[in-house]
Amino acid sequence: MGNDLFACGFEYEPERTGHVDLTTAFEVFEHLPEPRAALREMLGVAPAIFFSTELVPAQTPTSVGDWWYFAPEHGQHISFYTYRALQHLAIEFGLHLYTDGFSLHLLSAKPIPRFSFRRLRLLNKLRMFSLVSRRMNSRTEGDRRLLLAMDGRSADWPTRCLRAGRLMRV
Repeated sequence: MGNDLFACGFEYEPERTGHVDLTTAFEVFEHLPEPRAALREMLGVAPAIFFSTELVPAQTPTSVGDWWYFAPEHGQHISFYTYRALQHLAIEFGLHLYTDGFSLHLLSAKPIPRFSFRRLRLLNKLRMFSLVSRRMNSRTEGDRRLLLAMDGRSADWPTRCLRAGRLMRV
């Protein structure tokens, strides 16, 4: 996986970070040109991956206009998954698959109690995540400033990343 200019300074560094139990990848899998290679790399970081990507509907779309997730206006969604495709990946990598059948998925080397993922599924159905996110302000910018201050970096981090050769791989 390439380095992302906008995530410079947030790279996984095993010697600094230590053991990781779970990798999260929200709205990432649909952007992967080589999902197997990316999955292999993610599994090198942690034995479980919790991710989101919309599953192809049961009634397979036959044109771009049939499914909003194709998103042709930006052309960045290049990989699409069915439940069966995720099952195949789980088998290929010796993982357990848990999914809400729509957009939330967990691939794990260890089995987990089914009720654990069902709880998450219920919260998602009740729209609890969107309710919580509407009541909370984003901390992204504040966290970035805090990390920059703690790390002694100046606010021109994109320039520093460019100079360090950390460019986005397209």
